[in-house]
Amino acid sequence: MRKVKRPLGPVVIDAIGTALTDEDRERLRHPATGGVILFSRNYENPQQLLALCEDLERLREPALPVCVDHEGGRVQR
Repeated sequence: MRKVKRPLGPVVIDAIGTALTDEDRERLRHPATGGVILFSRNYENPQQLLALCEDLERLREPALPVCVDHEGGRVQR
């Protein structure tokens, strides 16, 4: 395996639940974090999802891109 001589690009990470935990906030503020992905476990209802997205938007400047897994089920590669 070759050595990496420069840092890799930013990564997209997930949030744990329906609201951000202190651990989520710490990981999302890390400079290597380039976005967040939301899954069905992050959704209860439209109002809760809006509050979560607003919390994510206020976390960093500029705001992190928010991705969603809309298919459900396991990832197949």
